Amino acid sequence: MSENSITLVSEARGEFLLVEGLRRSLARRGVPTRHITALRSDLSNGEAEGVPELVVIDQQPEYREAALLGSSELSAAVEREQEALGLNLRRVWQADLRCWRERYPDERMARITLGTLASLRRVLDEARPAGLWGEDGGHLVKQLAYALCPHLGVRLLFLWAIPLPGRIIPYSNVLVTNDRTELARFEPSPDERAYADDLVEGLLAARIQYAIPRDMALRPRRVVNVTRLVMQSHLTRPPGAESLYVGRFARLYLSQRANAARLSRWYRPLGDRPFVFYPVHVAHDTQVAVRAHQWENQLALIEHIASSLPYGYELAIKEHPAQVGALGPDELGTLLRRRREVRLLDPNLHAHAVLPRCAAVTTINSTTGFESLVFGKPTVTFGHSPYRGLGLTFDVTDAFETPSLIAGALRSDGPAREDVVRYVAFLRHRSSPGFPLSDDSSELNVENYAAHLAREVGGFEPESAEADRDAPRRAW
Repeated sequence: MSENSITLVSEARGEFLLVEGLRRSLARRGVPTRHITALRSDLSNGEAEGVPELVVIDQQPEYREAALLGSSELSAAVEREQEALGLNLRRVWQADLRCWRERYPDERMARITLGTLASLRRVLDEARPAGLWGEDGGHLVKQLAYALCPHLGVRLLFLWAIPLPGRIIPYSNVLVTNDRTELARFEPSPDERAYADDLVEGLLAARIQYAIPRDMALRPRRVVNVTRLVMQSHLTRPPGAESLYVGRFARLYLSQRANAARLSRWYRPLGDRPFVFYPVHVAHDTQVAVRAHQWENQLALIEHIASSLPYGYELAIKEHPAQVGALGPDELGTLLRRRREVRLLDPNLHAHAVLPRCAAVTTINSTTGFESLVFGKPTVTFGHSPYRGLGLTFDVTDAFETPSLIAGALRSDGPAREDVVRYVAFLRHRSSPGFPLSDDSSELNVENYAAHLAREVGGFEPESAEADRDAPRRAW
């Protein structure tokens, strides 16, 4: 393929359709593309045939060969790949939903991993693309493709859509960490500073919100949707139907309703004592599974933070509004009884009501951590994020450091507004218009992505479909 070609990677039916739209948009601009997707079952017959730019991983000979490996051969092959890539493959496949949701055993995941790796390596070696793009996610095919890029000399065109609403920011790796030296040299233009001031004011005034409580009510529309999914999973069987686990999702919904009701007796108001705030992350989210996998057990992290607080401080925690009850009422109740300094807040309480009153924020890498900087709060981070490592936060790299870092954060005055504004302007400078494709599949958003990727590989200067999205007023 051309030295300006781009390889796109997708997983699951919905994402396949979105990425196919992106591939066609790039092709219209003259950009040579190839689309790698994971499963044949996510495609219809017409989509799977007669499209030379499309590669289906589980149809590749290397994938089928890996499925035949014996147990002893499997262990040796995994060890060879781990040494070659310098990463723990079991850690990678544990972030894939087939492992944590569908409970595939390790031996099966190891075969899938080896087959996917061998297929990706051959396809990328044949294509020799200038860049590879896939949307954020813990899916195996994407994480393995990202890991192969530096070994094959392929540029990773990773785009991140947080924390600037309506903007996408390129990163060279999925840990989305910014360069402190680059930020120190940056001088914002008047327009970039004006944008940053507007965003900061918008967050402080709650005009921009990143998360809203999940509507758990049993509405007629929800019943209709479940009925439609049951018919698809058992009767019509469209492409992607193998991933429709209606019973599991129904049980999850009902358990979340029940858990929320059980936990409500533990909810307490903010109170008058000084406190540190910890916003609970979505379980199995890529933010944790990929960028901070050592803290996947958030109950353990909460207890670790609570035990690290100076005398006289409480720890206020609030479940993610999209996943109330995910920590489990029994386990969380046990922790609350054991740790009286931990205060569970009502998840419907807006983070903007908590931030002005807390003494500091502890977070893995949530958007609340970014908001805490805007509110001028000392912020302690435990995972990779776009705001970590820039002198704005207190960053935990060793659990033994947590007590001293929290104490130092509490003694500090928090980040200066000028530094936060400059950081936001820096992100604005590096970004272009766009929302995550999973959130916005509109033609305009796809065209924005295509325009950005075409510019990134060079040789193409297409007109962008950019719209003025610098100050959206929708909730994320």
